[in-house]
Amino acid sequence: MFTCKLPIVVKADGLASGKGVIICQSKKEVEILQLILSGRTNTEISDSLGKSKRTIETHRFNLMKKLNVKNLIELSSKAKELGFS
Repeated sequence: MFTCKLPIVVKADGLASGKGVIICQSKKEVEILQLILSGRTNTEISDSLGKSKRTIETHRFNLMKKLNVKNLIELSSKAKELGFS
């Protein structure tokens, strides 16, 4: 499991330090990203966290927007580059 000091900030060049774009501001965002990366669906994540499916969809959309990716393959690749597993 990925542990980190929040917020996680990624510079435009992709390095996780200095000024840049905040990727994860809360433990919940990190947890949802980990569940996405483990291959779980929005419904599975919402059931396991006790949140609505729409909440999970919003988190996924926001994470993808922050990382500037268009699909789950790109999200997975980008997250792994940043040290998520």
